[in-house]
Parts: sequence; structure tokens; C-alpha cells
Amino acid sequence: MGDHCIYYRSIIEQMIENDGRSITIKYEDLIKNPDITISKLHRFLGVNETPISDNLNPGSYPKYVGSKIDKSRDKQNHDFLTSDMKNEIKYHLKDLFELYYPNLL
Repeated sequence: MGDHCIYYRSIIEQMIENDGRSITIKYEDLIKNPDITISKLHRFLGVNETPISDNLNPGSYPKYVGSKIDKSRDKQNHDFLTSDMKNEIKYHLKDLFELYYPNLL
């Protein structure tokens, strides 16, 4: 599990910049509140809002994403992890949890 956390951290660190020119959108927020999250993204980009649909582009990777937004996928992923696995993830990624998921610590 620790190796997976190190790999995850290396990916996240490349994506997150706090330079005012980037925005971080959490997958969970996009799934739970797509309208609010997309509105936030439109405002950040300074573009006109366009309506969104829960039908995804058929060009998306169907084996992973599917063709519809699945609001239960996040719960399924959390339910897969044992409490020991969750504790190990929180240990290795504590700083990211403090920043993005403080309620889960």
C-alpha cells in the first residue's frame, strides 16, 4: 500500500500548483455536485456557462468511466478499502488529507 501512496503522491504533486493559474477539482465534488463544480470551473476560466448532462462523451474510456456519471462509484471505492488500508493511506498522505479531506482524518 505504501508504494501505491508514493506513486499517487508523485502524480498529485505534478498536477497541483498554487500559482493562481490553476484550479483543483476533486472527483468527489464533480460527482456529488456536478452543477456547482462545473460552475466553479467556468468562473475560474472566465467562460460562459454551458449546461451539462450526466451522459458522458462516448469517446471517454468506457471501461473506467462508463457512459453515465455514477454517483455511487465513490462509495463503492471507499467500501472496497479495509480500515487498515484506509489508515495506511491516511498515514502516507496525511498532508493531502489535511488539505483536501480534513473531515476524514
